[in-house]
Amino acid sequence: TEETGIITEEGEMLKGGELETTVKGGTRKKRSRKKKDTDETPATE
Repeated sequence: TEETGIITEEGEMLKGGELETTVKGGTRKKRSRKKKDTDETPATE
């Protein structure tokens, strides 16, 4: 689904300038790609 964003196999969705990570619990973590404090999985651009 390119219209909503790029979903990686990890379950991350690159939407605009945001990286949405879906964790096991089902909670969606929204973090800005500009703010790279502790990114376990780097965003592949």
